Amino acid sequence: MAKWGTVMGVAEIRRIGKAGDIESWYRYTVTTAKGITFTEEVAEANTSAEILEPILKGKAERLDKALAL
Repeated sequence: MAKWGTVMGVAEIRRIGKAGDIESWYRYTVTTAKGITFTEEVAEANTSAEILEPILKGKAERLDKALAL
C-alpha cells in the first residue's frame, strides 16, 4: 500500500467520443489511507504511472483532509 492509499480494482469502460469514435476509459476504485473508498474515471491516455499516480494521490489526500475537518 502506498502512503496515500491502495488501488482496489480497475474496470474498463467504452464510450463514444465527441468525434463518434470509441474511447477506452478506466474506472479505478481506491481506498485512502484513512479508509475512504472512491472511484475515479481516467482516459486511456492518462493511465501511465507518471500521470495516473498524481491524479489518484491528489484525490485521496483531499478526501483524507476533508475527513479530518
